Amino acid sequence: SEDLPIREFLISPTGEVYIILNYLYSYIDRNGNQQQAILLKVNPNDNTYTNIDNTLSSINQKVGSNKSIQFDTLGNIYYFGSSNSNIVLRKSKGGAHTDLINSNIYVWDWLVLDNGTVFIYGESPSTLTRWFRKINPDNSLINIIGSGVYINFIKKFPDNKIYFGDWGKLFGVG
Repeated sequence: SEDLPIREFLISPTGEVYIILNYLYSYIDRNGNQQQAILLKVNPNDNTYTNIDNTLSSINQKVGSNKSIQFDTLGNIYYFGSSNSNIVLRKSKGGAHTDLINSNIYVWDWLVLDNGTVFIYGESPSTLTRWFRKINPDNSLINIIGSGVYINFIKKFPDNKIYFGDWGKLFGVG
């Protein structure tokens, strides 16, 4: 058997183990089916792994000031990468994944909170408008700043508030 081309191991807040691979890797699953994967969930009981998203072709190293794979405490994994030549930001749990953005958006930075709230700093390329948005756990969308923002970080601070920097200014959310 061939060794997996492992880039990074991740452990979620709920104790699940994930592996990011260096490249799109072809393998035969335990049912004898050909698979391609770049993000795997490991079953530590029998050392088997499951492909998280069979349409995913790459995972970005880092997006803005935060990692390209993040977790909430509800058992969801969030990841930023490419699928079918489109940029994707997805939430996945139990084999089902949900797109959080459409293919006409650039994401410059993003942050997931423990409760599943997602903050996104992005741009609509058709209008060249940069914005800062919040996606609530129920998938409702709130525009925090609708245009003209240039954020250089989004972080959760020890006071449990979210702060973002807009080129020399510091703002708090929540």
